[in-house]
Amino acid sequence: SSNAMRAPALAVVSALAGYGAVAGGYAASKESSRSSLESKTTSLAVAASTLKSQIATETQNSVVLAESLKKTADEAKTASESVSKLEKALANARTKSTKATTSLETLNEKQQTQQRRLRAMEEDLAMKRQTLTEAQSKLKEATTEANAAKAAVLTPWSHPLLTGAPSK
Repeated sequence: SSNAMRAPALAVVSALAGYGAVAGGYAASKESSRSSLESKTTSLAVAASTLKSQIATETQNSVVLAESLKKTADEAKTASESVSKLEKALANARTKSTKATTSLETLNEKQQTQQRRLRAMEEDLAMKRQTLTEAQSKLKEATTEANAAKAAVLTPWSHPLLTGAPSK
């Protein structure tokens, strides 16, 4: 009778042992899956954290690049304005140079005309002086002749023709 009782108990223990083995295997499999998922989750968390850090770095780089771009754009604008001012100054300088050259040419022409006029006046003065010298010489000669004629009228008896004296 004790064996009869033992058989069902043995069957229960055996069934429980089998169930325990299956359940243990199942539990071990589930733990392995959970551990694998935990490892993957940890890896993904690390990767996400790394990516977040890289995004922060790239965002900062982007801000620095934007600031650099703005600074470079400002410098380009300033340089462009400077070039524009220099081009205007150059155009003004060329205009002034052209006007000055034209003015210089005009002044040179006026100076040459003035020099020609002055030479003509000097030549005219020289001719008038020559004419004046000739006229003064003729006047002196005519004055001498007129004085001699007056003297002859006033004192006809002293005229060389009447006195017979040689004429001087």
